[in-house]
Amino acid sequence: MYRHAALRLGANIFRFSHDWKIPNSLCMLIRTQCAGNFRFHFIEWTKRNRSLYLMGVVGTFKSWFHSVEDDSKRVQITNLVKEAISCLGKKLFEDAIDILHTALRIAEEENDDRAINYIYDLLANIYYEMNVSEKALALFHNLMNRLLSQNVAKDDASIIEISLKMADLYAMMGNDEMAESGFEFCLKTQKAVVDDHEKRFNRKWLRTQKVIRSENLAEGEEYSDPYALYGMVLETYSRYLLSKDRVNESVEYFNRALEFARDIFSPVSAHVVIMLNNYAVLLLNRAHFQLARKYYGELVGRAVHCPDIADLLPSFYCNYAEALWHCGEHEEAQKIAKKAIHLAADVKDEKQQKRVTEFYNALLMDVQKHEKKCKV
Repeated sequence: MYRHAALRLGANIFRFSHDWKIPNSLCMLIRTQCAGNFRFHFIEWTKRNRSLYLMGVVGTFKSWFHSVEDDSKRVQITNLVKEAISCLGKKLFEDAIDILHTALRIAEEENDDRAINYIYDLLANIYYEMNVSEKALALFHNLMNRLLSQNVAKDDASIIEISLKMADLYAMMGNDEMAESGFEFCLKTQKAVVDDHEKRFNRKWLRTQKVIRSENLAEGEEYSDPYALYGMVLETYSRYLLSKDRVNESVEYFNRALEFARDIFSPVSAHVVIMLNNYAVLLLNRAHFQLARKYYGELVGRAVHCPDIADLLPSFYCNYAEALWHCGEHEEAQKIAKKAIHLAADVKDEKQQKRVTEFYNALLMDVQKHEKKCKV
C-alpha cells in the first residue's frame, strides 16, 4: 500500500518556519532480505523533518487561536491543548485525543471558531500519524468546509495543505482518482499563487539577497512561504508518482521540488539533505539503484556541511554503500561502508555503532559470496 511517510506526522508537530529545528526522534527502516534482491541492510528514513517544506495548518491558525481576550475559558482550552501536545511528544496518542475532545467540547460551547479549527487540525493530524485514514480524512474534510464557510480563500495556504493531505490519504486508501484530483488542484492552485508572487519577489532575487528561512529573519518567510508550499506539493506528488512506477515523472517533480529547497533553505541545509535521503530511500526500496546512487552521491557531499545532522552521517553512508553495491560498484561500496563505521565512532552512539557494524559485516559477507561465485 502506498504510504507517504514524509507527511504522516501532522502539521502541528513539524512546521518549517521558526520552530523547524529537528527533534531527536528517528524512524529506522531496517530492510530484510526480500525476493533475493536484498540482504539485511541498514536503510534509514528520517522523520526529523517529515516534510521538508511543511508549513503546517497550525502555523496559519496560530494568530487565530491566540486572542487578546484571554478569558477563563480560553485559558482552559489553551492549557488542555498544551497538555495534549505534551502527550503527543510522548507518543500517547489516545491520551492526547481524549484531552483534545474535552477542549473541543468547551470550544464548541463557547462558539470559539478559532479554537475549534485549531483542535480539528490537531485531531486530524493525530489520526494521520496513527494511520486511521478514515477519521483523518473526515476531520480534514470537516475542517476545510469550516474554513471555506469562514470565507477563507480556496488558494489560502491552509486550504492547499489540507487538500494535499487529503490527496495523500486517498492515495493511501487506494482511491487514485480522488488522489490525482487532489494533487492536480494543489499543483494548479499553488502554481498560480507562485506566479502571482513572482511579480513582486522572484527566486533569483531571493537567492541573491540570501532571504532564506531562519529564526532571525522573519521577513524571509513572507518572501519564501509560497515557494515552500509549492515545493511541498511537488515533493509529495513525486512520491505518489514513484509509488505508481511513473519514475520519470516522479524524478521530474522531485527535481523541481529540490530546486525550490536549494533556493529557500540553501544548498547545504539539513532540509535539503534529509529531503534527498528520504527520496533516495524510496528509490532503493523500489530497486531504482542508479537513481538512488545519483542522489546519495549529491547527499553525502552536502551532509558533511550540516553539523545539525552529524549523527545521521553514518546512516547516509550506509545507504550510499547499499546503492553502490547494487550498481555493481562493490569495492567503492566497501570503502563507503567503512567510512560509515568511522563516522559512527565519532557520533559515540553505541546502538548506531552496532547497526553500522552489522551493516558492514553483512556487506563483507556478500563480497565473499560474490567472489566465490565468480571463481566458480
